[in-house]
Amino acid sequence: MRRSHIVWGSLLIIIGILWILASSGMVPFDIMGAIRTLWPVFIVAAGITLLLKKEDHVMKAVVWVLAIALVGGYGIYLGNAGHSLMEEGNDHVFELKDGMEHAKMEVNTGTTSIRIGSADSALARVSSNIKGLRHNYKGGRDSTIRFYQRWEPLDLGSGRNFYANLSKDVRWDLELNTGAIDGIIDFSGFPLENCEINTGTCDLRIVAGNLQDETTVKCNGGAVSMSISIPEGTGIRIVSNAAVNDIGGNGITIEKKGKYYESSNFDSADRFVYLHVNSGASNITVNVL
Repeated sequence: MRRSHIVWGSLLIIIGILWILASSGMVPFDIMGAIRTLWPVFIVAAGITLLLKKEDHVMKAVVWVLAIALVGGYGIYLGNAGHSLMEEGNDHVFELKDGMEHAKMEVNTGTTSIRIGSADSALARVSSNIKGLRHNYKGGRDSTIRFYQRWEPLDLGSGRNFYANLSKDVRWDLELNTGAIDGIIDFSGFPLENCEINTGTCDLRIVAGNLQDETTVKCNGGAVSMSISIPEGTGIRIVSNAAVNDIGGNGITIEKKGKYYESSNFDSADRFVYLHVNSGASNITVNVL
């Protein structure tokens, strides 16, 4: 048997084993988290493959075996890194403690219907019916709550709702990485500094408040539809590189100025919202509360 056949056969076996582990749950395995972190490994492997001679089939296969083994091993490590499974239908409460000043919530899921608002006495109160949703929490002055949906290729029965209420007593960053997203992000009751949305399609309502001087929202998606409500006295600047833009206002004038759009009150505003959109098409409406 040719050595190249052995190596390529080993590569297929590794892929098959990783698939079985992810499907069966026998070994905690976060393949999507591993790919999000180590995706440059595949670029390096592709570069090495291009540099090798055309007849070096064995070495090319070895490079890809090592790359996939590295990502797969890291996926197993992430799956065993102290992440806790969310109980479907129950609220999960993260306690607000003295000294907390800033927190970040990261959500990594497939298709998601999201609702984010403000909490009473907790740092965060979260509920979801997304099957296999896990979280990792690091408390302290700068706290981090990370949610991710474990990839299970043979399980298609997952829910899609994710609800979170966040404390008004700390400054927040949000990062939402989803296949598709709809719903509402209402930060009128808590201070939001940054929100990054990475998705395929986006259909969101965003409600801003008076608890922060500046908020930056970034949305990267194939198609973005967004309604943004801002308090009176808040200015907004929108930068969109979409091939097709439909940007306008209700109760406020949105003017195009070169490469960006700006509310007519921007220069005299007390607070600011900055929206950056990278998409194929964008439909954005700004409303005044």
